[in-house]
Amino acid sequence: MVSDYGLRQEYITPYTPQQNGLCECFIKTFKVKFAWTRRYRSIQHACSAPRARLHAYSTQRPHQALNFRTPNQPTKHNAKQPD
Repeated sequence: MVSDYGLRQEYITPYTPQQNGLCECFIKTFKVKFAWTRRYRSIQHACSAPRARLHAYSTQRPHQALNFRTPNQPTKHNAKQPD
């Protein structure tokens, strides 16, 4: 599934708690949001849930850091208009 997003796996530096903490926080959040709180009909359904949530996160959910716009809005807003 990670490769579906064009991502590649990287390894943290051994014995660096700062890097490990960031990774563990992400994994815990992912499990809470997707694994522990839902029942899935199949593995395909389980794999599609994060993809759908990421799409909603980028297109529907306002973010305080973006002045309550969605992540895709600044791109649309700043896009050059045709002459």
